[in-house]
Amino acid sequence: MNYILVSVLGLILGCFSTAVIYRVPRGMKWGVARSACPNCRTLLAPRDLIPLFSWLLCRGKCRHCGKPISKMYPIVELSVAAACILSYAMLGFSITGIFLIAAIPFLAASLVIDLDRLILPDSLTSIVGLLGIGRLAAFAFYGQISDPLSTAIEFIGGAALYAGLAWLLGLIMTKALKRDALGFGDVKFFGVAGLWLGISYLGWFCVFSGLFGVLLA
Repeated sequence: MNYILVSVLGLILGCFSTAVIYRVPRGMKWGVARSACPNCRTLLAPRDLIPLFSWLLCRGKCRHCGKPISKMYPIVELSVAAACILSYAMLGFSITGIFLIAAIPFLAASLVIDLDRLILPDSLTSIVGLLGIGRLAAFAFYGQISDPLSTAIEFIGGAALYAGLAWLLGLIMTKALKRDALGFGDVKFFGVAGLWLGISYLGWFCVFSGLFGVLLA
């Protein structure tokens, strides 16, 4: 039953993520305005907003104008749902698990926007960062931090270390390639990653970020 609940929640968060992906780069209010067809601008009814199933039932087309709807929508919804299920499978409804599920739609939106426009919106990075701070606050509230100083060094220091390494890497590569190699949005994102992972996981972060970066390139 928990997996079913997490799957449904993941699809809903995935649907929310697609709205963020469309609106944030265009400077639209993504938390208030109603959804509309990007082609004919017709406001969508509730039956048009059922994650994944609305797209399937309409055969990937707008019910009003018949124009194709990007496959990005179901792909993102399924991907977010899969990430939520994986998070629950590994962490359950622990503090980290709950905060990670809350962060997944914003991470997914950042990924798609970055791939499409080569930018990492500060608004999304800030939300993931605030969720990371919220996770640490929840640890403290529930008495799961035995040494506050060590915890601060691990995670606050981790944010500074990750961001510093990203900035240094960007500086070196910019001089070597004689063109901008790493935007400051990436530096901020590295800092947020350090806030979540801490100094202890820097090695794994470098390995996997480097590996996926090479594969994507």
